[in-house]
Amino acid sequence: MLERPNAFAAFWEAAQKSEQNLRLIGRLMADAQIEGSDAINPDHYKSHPSGVECITIAEHMNFNLGNALKYIWRAGQKGDAVEDLEKARWYLEREIARSMNMAREEHSSKSHVEPPQRGESQDLEHQK
Repeated sequence: MLERPNAFAAFWEAAQKSEQNLRLIGRLMADAQIEGSDAINPDHYKSHPSGVECITIAEHMNFNLGNALKYIWRAGQKGDAVEDLEKARWYLEREIARSMNMAREEHSSKSHVEPPQRGESQDLEHQK
C-alpha cells in the first residue's frame, strides 16, 4: 500500500467512501423524486427563447468567449443577474487582454528585422 502524507489522510478516507456516498445520494434523489433536474444540462441552459442551447454556440468559441457567452445566456435564470454579468465581464476582460498581448507580440515579431548573417551583405552586393 502506498504511504500518503498526513495532510491527505482525511481526503483519502473520504475517497474510500465515495462509492458508498454516491449510492446513498442516488437513493436520496430517487426518494425525493427529483424530476427535470439535470446537473450536466440544467434548464437555465435550455430555456433561451430561440430554442438553441448555449453550448451549441459556445463550443465554437475559445474558453474565455464561451464562458462569457454562458454567463450572459443564463443571466438572472439561476440567481443574481448582476453576478452573472460580472462573471461574463471578467471573462471578456481576460479575452481582451489576451488578444491585445497577441497583437503586440505579432506586431513586434513583424517589426523585428534580423541583421544580415556573415557573408549575406557581400552576396547582396554581388547580385546588384
